[in-house]
Amino acid sequence: MDNDSTNRNTTSMTWSLLHPAALLTSAGGFSTYGNQRQAWDAASRFDFPNPEYRS
Repeated sequence: MDNDSTNRNTTSMTWSLLHPAALLTSAGGFSTYGNQRQAWDAASRFDFPNPEYRS
């Protein structure tokens, strides 16, 4: 690229995307807690009792 502004912005954007990705990778990624499709399909709500199973 011949434009200094474009080069700076591209470099900044790349860093802004890759740095958090590297941090997430080194931390083992996102937790699946609260993010499990089967549990949501079963109407489970994390940290809240399911009202369908009240006695």
